Amino acid sequence: MAELLRDKRRADRIGRLISEMLRPTAPASDPLAALIGEVGAAAHPGGLTEAAADAEIAATKVDRWLEENRSAMDAWNNYAEQHGLPLAEFRQF
Repeated sequence: MAELLRDKRRADRIGRLISEMLRPTAPASDPLAALIGEVGAAAHPGGLTEAAADAEIAATKVDRWLEENRSAMDAWNNYAEQHGLPLAEFRQF
């Protein structure tokens, strides 16, 4: 886990995702919650606002969607390069 935190961008994301997971507060006696809290503090020691956490979660979801759908987008781009845009003859601009 410590190796993951060496990359600043990844450490920030881990901290934000941990904050999102802990937003509905877990019981203080839960050892897993305590461990996650420690990792979150190490990943982003300056704290995190709700808006920043939400923005980072949204960015992470976008990155994941782009990664999952990259092959479909590449296939569409290849088709458009080979055959042109569908209905291009009807475009008025």
